[in-house]
Amino acid sequence: MSRFNVQSFLFAFTVLLLTLIGQRSSHEASRVPTIHPIAKTSLAETENLELLDREGESRENVLASVHTALPTHPSLSIQAEGVLVKEIGSYEILYEVNANDAWPLASITKLMTALVAEQLIPPQTVIQISADAIAVPGIAGSLKEGEFYTKENLIRAALGISSNDAASALGEAVGYPAFIDAMRSEAHALHMMNTSFFDVTGLSSLNFGTLYDLSKLAEYIFLNEPHLLEVTRSKSFSIMEEHTHVSHTIVNNNEFAGSPWFLGGKTGYTEDARGNLVSLVRIHDRNFVIAVFGSDDRFGETRKVIDYLQDL
Repeated sequence: MSRFNVQSFLFAFTVLLLTLIGQRSSHEASRVPTIHPIAKTSLAETENLELLDREGESRENVLASVHTALPTHPSLSIQAEGVLVKEIGSYEILYEVNANDAWPLASITKLMTALVAEQLIPPQTVIQISADAIAVPGIAGSLKEGEFYTKENLIRAALGISSNDAASALGEAVGYPAFIDAMRSEAHALHMMNTSFFDVTGLSSLNFGTLYDLSKLAEYIFLNEPHLLEVTRSKSFSIMEEHTHVSHTIVNNNEFAGSPWFLGGKTGYTEDARGNLVSLVRIHDRNFVIAVFGSDDRFGETRKVIDYLQDL
């Protein structure tokens, strides 16, 4: 075979080999599933993220790809350690600052406490306030040792005035270790993978989580147990002691309570956490979660976001 023919043969063989490789690559690419956002609930969102994880992309990379949808604006100059804005039922995070950084939850913990108490304790169960419950720091709710309250009223005190005594009594009614285990299990069920619970009140800084996880909890309660949020919308409410039938009025500690656009929420404060706040709001017939961590003006920071959303 001449040198020319050898070169021609090698050239033809090379072209054929590259063509076969290209066809195989195209075939393999066609087998890679296309992942589309699921715009239903935060649980569907998490399942979608887990699917991406299984395809080899890390959760951090997935979350980093969710860009801020609200354009930069002076009114959104947030000073808090973290903030997250998300429309309920939507996959997209509209605005976030450090939304995946762990932070002490403080009394935001009581959203999970209330949810677990609602699930584990039968309706109209009457619970006696123990000396141990009263000994927990904080006097909100004005509960006294030996008094009796229904589960429902203790949940209202825990959410509406952030009563540590009420939250502790709910934990004791189930058994404290079992109650904490249930909180952790519920967090796992809601795919709150970067959240941990060590007490029912939030006094411990070992109760920590991310704004991204917190939005899942708030959204789940709003969609599945909305009655739990009713007390958080009221400027004041009453609870009744079951043996004496004496009622006393409690003033809500949330500045947004009573506002027509406020759908519910929870405050939190400790020295380590500073001011935390999760708010569910309705603006232009759309429902949003606005969550703030580590702020010296949690209501002011939240109002910046509300004002901006109202102008859209």
